[in-house]
Amino acid sequence: MGAVLQMLGAESATGVLHMEQEDGGTLGQLVLVEGRILDASARGQRGRDAFFDLFSHRKGAFRFSVESSAASQVTIQEDMVSLLLEAHRRMDEEMAGMTAGHRAA
Repeated sequence: MGAVLQMLGAESATGVLHMEQEDGGTLGQLVLVEGRILDASARGQRGRDAFFDLFSHRKGAFRFSVESSAASQVTIQEDMVSLLLEAHRRMDEEMAGMTAGHRAA
């Protein structure tokens, strides 16, 4: 997901990135305006929590629809780099916790 978001950011894309499970079920979506993530929704969540939930999925499919009036609500204030760094930090902590748990068992 990080590579897809970096590409959309570099292209200053405006639209909605739809994320779907491998079986076609909806995971959520991210709204981008001029390459910035302004809103995220996933499983009843909005904003940062929804973004990090979406980022945590290891598998799925992406579909980007170009929409000039994509921003309905701004729920995310951070820039893309900050969001991606925090998402990777959380993933690293999760992996470290899993590794520590296996050693303790």
